[in-house]
Amino acid sequence: GKLDDKWVILNQTPEESILSLTLFTNKEGSDFPLAINYQQFVVDPDNKGSYEIKSSDLAWQELIAGQGIVIKTPTQTGGVAIKSITLGYFLEESSDYLQPIYIFEGVTSPDKTVFDFTAILPAIAGPSKSQ
Repeated sequence: GKLDDKWVILNQTPEESILSLTLFTNKEGSDFPLAINYQQFVVDPDNKGSYEIKSSDLAWQELIAGQGIVIKTPTQTGGVAIKSITLGYFLEESSDYLQPIYIFEGVTSPDKTVFDFTAILPAIAGPSKSQ
C-alpha cells in the first residue's frame, strides 16, 4: 500500500526531507548525483489498528498549556500567531511506525509570509481501540 501524498510527514530535523540529493558540479557546470538518501516505507494493509484522535480544540488547549514540542523556533521574541493546524505524521528513526501528530505553524509578526514557528503535539487520545 501507499500513503496518500496529501499527508505531511515530519522527522527530527524538519528542515531536511526524507529524500535528499547531493549534486556534484564539474568544471563545465554540469551537475551529477553524488549521493541520494531516502527512506522508504511499506504500508502493511494486514496490520491495522484503530486509535481515537484528539479534537483540534483539545490539542490547542494542550499546546497553550506547554505540552507541545517546538521544532522550529522563531528568531524574534514575543508572541506567535498560529496560522495553520494540520494533522500529519511524525517519523522517529527508532520506530517502524508513523505517529499521528498535530502540526501548529505560525508567524511572529503579521508582515511575515513564511512560517517561522512550528510545534507538534501527539494526536492519539488514548490506547488502541481495536487491532
